[in-house]
Amino acid sequence: PATVEEIQSTLAAAGAETYIVGGAVRDEIMPDTPASKDVDFLVRGLPLDELIVTLKPMGKILPIGAAFGTVTAIIDGESFDFALPRKEESTGFGHKDFNIVTDPMAPIEDDLGRRDFTMNALAKDTNGRIVDLFGGVQDIQNKVIRAVGNPMERFKEDPLRILRAIQFAVRFGFDIEPETAMAMER
Repeated sequence: PATVEEIQSTLAAAGAETYIVGGAVRDEIMPDTPASKDVDFLVRGLPLDELIVTLKPMGKILPIGAAFGTVTAIIDGESFDFALPRKEESTGFGHKDFNIVTDPMAPIEDDLGRRDFTMNALAKDTNGRIVDLFGGVQDIQNKVIRAVGNPMERFKEDPLRILRAIQFAVRFGFDIEPETAMAMER
């Protein structure tokens, strides 16, 4: 937590707005689940090159994923992923057939809306408030896996999401919501 606070303070001083997103937020909400060691940040307000310059004094920067608006940093011996808000535009049927459009000024809603399942489309701001636009907290409480938006579109964008749904269902003992399950079958 001290490292996370230091990261958030450093980025805020550079003019960025940060959120912890995805699995770390999901796992924090789930009862009897250990805290996630995989902390991912969504960073608004800084272009990728400025984000890298800001993070560099804190640790080692691995520009893996820079083409997708993401960067990994090793800080205090831990790995953290940082991503700019982005949208994915499908260009075909494969899980690699899409264009990534990053926009450091895009609203968080755009980024969360592209995610796979409601339980993964959660964000936590620097004040600890949960941003839940798609009912992910309720789905976690009800032990339900539900696609964000139209399930057919989510699986067309990336068919590997079907396997992720099955993996989450088995791992957490969740049920797959009927419309999501039907789209998986199709």
